[in-house]
Amino acid sequence: MAGTENPNIKILISCHKEVPRPQSDLFLPVQVGAANTSRRFEGMQPDDEGENISDRNFTFCELTAQYWAWKNLDADYYGLCHYRRYFCFDGLEHSANDHLQIEEDSLSSFSLRDYRLDDADLIERCVSECDMVAPPYWDISKAETPDGVKRTIQEHMVAYGLFLEDDIALLREIVQERQPEYANDLDAYLSGSKYLGYSCYIMRKDLFQRFCEFEFDVLLEFDKRFNYEGLTTTRKRICGYLGEILYSVFVRRIEEEELRIDRYPLVFFLDTSVSCAPSKEDSTGADLARIVWRYRDRPTSAFVVCLESLIRTLDPTRSYEVEVLHEVDFVFDTVLNALKAIPDNLIIKHSQWSVFDCPQEVATLSLDDFDIAQPLLLPWLSSGYENVLWIDGLALFQDDPAQMLNAVDGDSAFVCMQNILLQRELNKPTTRYFLSEYGLDTRVDEILDTTVMAINSKIAREAVDPALIVNELQKLRGEYRYTQPKRPEYKPEVRKRTEVPSAYLLGNQAFRAQLLSVIGAMPLPFENVSTCIDLPDTMTWANEDTARAWKAARHPTIVYPEYGKPPLLSGSHRFGGAFWIAARDTTVYEVLLAEELEPDAPSAKRLLFPEGSKRRRIASKMIRKFRK
Repeated sequence: MAGTENPNIKILISCHKEVPRPQSDLFLPVQVGAANTSRRFEGMQPDDEGENISDRNFTFCELTAQYWAWKNLDADYYGLCHYRRYFCFDGLEHSANDHLQIEEDSLSSFSLRDYRLDDADLIERCVSECDMVAPPYWDISKAETPDGVKRTIQEHMVAYGLFLEDDIALLREIVQERQPEYANDLDAYLSGSKYLGYSCYIMRKDLFQRFCEFEFDVLLEFDKRFNYEGLTTTRKRICGYLGEILYSVFVRRIEEEELRIDRYPLVFFLDTSVSCAPSKEDSTGADLARIVWRYRDRPTSAFVVCLESLIRTLDPTRSYEVEVLHEVDFVFDTVLNALKAIPDNLIIKHSQWSVFDCPQEVATLSLDDFDIAQPLLLPWLSSGYENVLWIDGLALFQDDPAQMLNAVDGDSAFVCMQNILLQRELNKPTTRYFLSEYGLDTRVDEILDTTVMAINSKIAREAVDPALIVNELQKLRGEYRYTQPKRPEYKPEVRKRTEVPSAYLLGNQAFRAQLLSVIGAMPLPFENVSTCIDLPDTMTWANEDTARAWKAARHPTIVYPEYGKPPLLSGSHRFGGAFWIAARDTTVYEVLLAEELEPDAPSAKRLLFPEGSKRRRIASKMIRKFRK
């Protein structure tokens, strides 16, 4: 069948939750374990229709989708992928993890496009040229397990606690009884170090039928004999784990038959959350005060302080919704666990920041550029957005934020925070030099930033072309530097302040100020949002009129900390005390103090030559002598 023109290809996507997914008709998302729930996911085929083993999903995992297709679906090629793993057919070189998989933060319209995961023509061409598509083997003898490096696949999987030696013995026994022609292949695979696993494939119909007859004949018998009583959820998934072994054994057999197996890498997505953006039907009109909050850091304590400050200011007669857009490794459950209580008139949603569908008007927009333009594109990211308050970083609330949305009832689509910090630094001789490339003139330019914005989506959709915003952004990219985010390794067990996210660096702030100037954004008064920065320094170096207006705003609705980080414990930082007073009334106060006050690890110099020591004095004298 290899080489067949226009073959009927069906690649199942095993899903146990709502996830972003390719839109190509080649893919068929299957809701696994549908027999165990009354909930149905829109656009998915439930695995409990026709002949099925849906009720055994707790142990067969993604294989209940495969069984359903075997008994109920007709195709020329059958495939199976998981909700977070897809074959990449683009033929390009990509960096890979130790499992030889391409690791990507988020499954989104951007990653689907960039890896061509739903390019039907490409997939059809690659699949029709072979008998089977499989991922590459990887060597487990170089991979760590919780019990050290192991030499064989059997030892490797047992070390991870996926099953016990007795379970493998039972599997061998059943294979010998029911499928003895595969017994030697099973022993050879388990005693080797070349791992396949994952049960991801695309294969010809006749091979798929052979595979299912072999695999389910063994697993259904194993399921009958195995005792699940008293086991953990992970251990109960044993048929799924053993299915990975039997799939690998079957591939070995196909290799021996010298059929054509083409190897393509899998893309593994760390995050598969769906966007929390509202649909048009979700929009509740002017009565809902909506905040979209982008949080780039990973420690949660300071963010909890800000959320608690918001909760304290809410009007009990209004409804509020907060959508938190965070990094892939941000554990949002720790935030919810730390909050004292969430009032009935507040809904908190969250998702990874990039899971929006890219607007058709700017379909070629790169993810890096989307990171910059995201707040300006909110009106086109969901038709459910009306008046929206956008925040990027930390923000301490001192009053009801709903009143700020009144600032967008005029003719302006985007009303932004005045960036007095950047204006101050542009006026300083020490920083003016390296910021001069951005071409900002503090005497005539409004120095604004996207870190806090009030957005009138209706006006934006009527009067602004999103393609114009992106064109101006890309034009500025050609003229000015923008430092792209880099996430250093983060160890949450170490209480230490993280680096300032690159989005808050002065050069990037200057870049955004230029962009906002080009698109005609307007300033928010300091009574709405003010920056927590050093008072004497700001009064000295900011423009006089701006500095006076900033100082005159004694109780702004929102206080934005310098560089989006918790303010320094300093009396000279205006509004800094308000943050720490608010923090004192939260469950994370002591943790936050530990994070902010714990000193950095001492340098090798300080360890070898401590301050005030005789050794340090001698070393200093020697250095001075050599310099002479």
